[in-house]
This record gives sequence, structure tokens and C-alpha cells, in this order.
Amino acid sequence: MKKRLIIALSTILALVLLVASVAYADSVSYGWPEEEPNNTVDETRGVWDFTEHGEVQNIFGVVSSADTIDLARVSASTIGGVFTFELYPDPNVDVDMYICDEDGNVIYQAYEQNGVKKITNFYAPKEPWLDYFIKVVYNSGVPSIPYTLKMRLDGFSPSMANDIINKQDLPLDIQKQLE
Repeated sequence: MKKRLIIALSTILALVLLVASVAYADSVSYGWPEEEPNNTVDETRGVWDFTEHGEVQNIFGVVSSADTIDLARVSASTIGGVFTFELYPDPNVDVDMYICDEDGNVIYQAYEQNGVKKITNFYAPKEPWLDYFIKVVYNSGVPSIPYTLKMRLDGFSPSMANDIINKQDLPLDIQKQLE
């Protein structure tokens, strides 16, 4: 009887640990400090390459009056998908966030929601060598205060097409369905 009870309790404990580890693994995100220099498109070296849907990566950076611009190169060229970018600045710092093309031209500016700067529903096609740049710009405030830039790539389905902010980058067959 004791042996069966021990086996039953061991089995229950193993199942609880398994469920907890799966839940933890599902919520894991990656985070690294920004790579300097990263003030211009040409200087920005590393690529934050997303290789699976649901992947979250965080950049921990600092902008200030001495270092007013940070750029991060992002890519989803191996799988494509829909990006969400969220910038969590300190409330004592005025910063803006933009998506730029490979030439550094601004494509979209973030909107603010509850103190978080956001760009949502940005479609990135599965296209080799296509990178985008996330630009964080310091405007004013307490110098050298860190920020967190959270980036997430989710899968795309045609039912999402109406919510995409850059419809011109959607596949042509989906663009025609929207007309």
C-alpha cells in the first residue's frame, strides 16, 4: 500500500513538474544589451533574426543627449510573419520609436499606449536579405536612463490582412482580396 502511494505521489509530482516546465518554456524570451556602435544604418552590425513564430527578443539599451539614436537591425527572412515592437522607456525620458527601411528612411512611427511606445501588425515577408531597422530616438529628459525594446514575431494568416499597417508588402493575391 505504501509503495503504491509513493508511486502515485511521484507520478503526480512528475506531472506537475512537466506542466510547469512546459509553461515556463512557452513564456521564455531572450534579451541582450544593445550592440554599439549603432547610431547609423551602416554602423549597425548584428541582426536580430527571428526564426520561429511566437519568438520574443528583448534589447536593453540606453539613449542620452550624448548618444541620441539607437538602431537595431531585425529580420524574419527565413519564415516571415507579423511583428509587434514595444518600447518601455523610463517615464522621465522622452523617446520615440520608428521602423526604418534599409536606407534608414522612416516607414512607420510608434504610437503611445499607457507609457509604452508601440508598433503593431507590421508584416515582414519571407524574403532573404530583407532587414528592417528599429530606431529609438532620445528627445529630452534624464540622461543615460535604460530602456527595454521588446520584439515579437507571430505567424500570419490572410484573416489578419485588414489589420496589417503595411498592406503594400502583403503577397499580391492577398492585396487583391482586400480591394
